[in-house]
Amino acid sequence: MEVDLTNPWLFGALVVALWVAVFVAAELLVLDGDVAGAAVRGLAGGLAFAVVYAYVQRQRA
Repeated sequence: MEVDLTNPWLFGALVVALWVAVFVAAELLVLDGDVAGAAVRGLAGGLAFAVVYAYVQRQRA
């Protein structure tokens, strides 16, 4: 199966999922264990990154 990362919706979803996973893992392994807060911060950060990245890519094209 081939994943098409040029699709902005798929790329955005993968970026958000990665940010959430990293924030939750860091919270569980290093910090105090507030998983819900980490998931919200990861969601917000990943969404912000994906939106800015998509905007920059459109401006370059």
